[in-house]
Amino acid sequence: MDFPVEILREIFELAALSDNKSALNLSLTSKWVKAWTYPLLYHTVSLSTPRAVRCFLTSSETKGTASLVRNLGIFASGPMQSISRIITTCTELQSLACGFSMPSYTSVTARTPTPTSCSLAMPHEQHLLGAACRDGWDPTMINPATSHLRVSLPHEVSVQESVFAHAATMPCLTHFAIVYRISPQRQTTVASLSAQIRPLLTAKAETLQLLLVQIMGTDDASIEAEIDTWHKLRDQQASDHFDKLVAIKAPRLMSREWEDMSKHGNKIWDIAA
Repeated sequence: MDFPVEILREIFELAALSDNKSALNLSLTSKWVKAWTYPLLYHTVSLSTPRAVRCFLTSSETKGTASLVRNLGIFASGPMQSISRIITTCTELQSLACGFSMPSYTSVTARTPTPTSCSLAMPHEQHLLGAACRDGWDPTMINPATSHLRVSLPHEVSVQESVFAHAATMPCLTHFAIVYRISPQRQTTVASLSAQIRPLLTAKAETLQLLLVQIMGTDDASIEAEIDTWHKLRDQQASDHFDKLVAIKAPRLMSREWEDMSKHGNKIWDIAA
């Protein structure tokens, strides 16, 4: 064919990226099409059930596909040994999203020491969402080389303070996001959170490019009011580096948001900017 190979490949890759089923079907048509589309099946992997975790681990160890994964999201409760193994074998990650219990993960990795034991050491972009932070966790398990970090804030003020304190010491951190839910029972307010954030902004004044606040809740009006309060605070205290703050509404399904954005090459940081 006289059709340029570069353009032909781009067409096949776009078709494969649009849908996993399409990628699988295309990979069966010929060897050269498989070479282009097969890796895209594993580019972004999201595991939301224990069965999916077990199946993916078996498949990756049998076929040796772990090195093809660039974006890995695990939103299942276990099995924790399998989750630990998957994270260890996916050595080429660009983004890691965790929706499982951090204390349980730490407990498992402590019993099976590896070079990255008890830490999330590989990708520079990490998301600790939902259940990952529900029971409290040790912020020091985050790799110091992480540049983009998003965490769901638990209710406990002491845990919140430890998260901000550790983030202030991370030398490579340039983008930091927090997710929290507003409700009548929650004691956290914009005033209390901003007081905890201020030392972080001071410590990272030269390197932090974005502080993203994502707000969850069931009442859209309350969320919009909260966002407006954050932005008023930013405008009033820009001299304290609050000019780097952006507040937005969080999606109802954080896992789906992460998966969709990873598949299409978008980042939450880009939307905020």
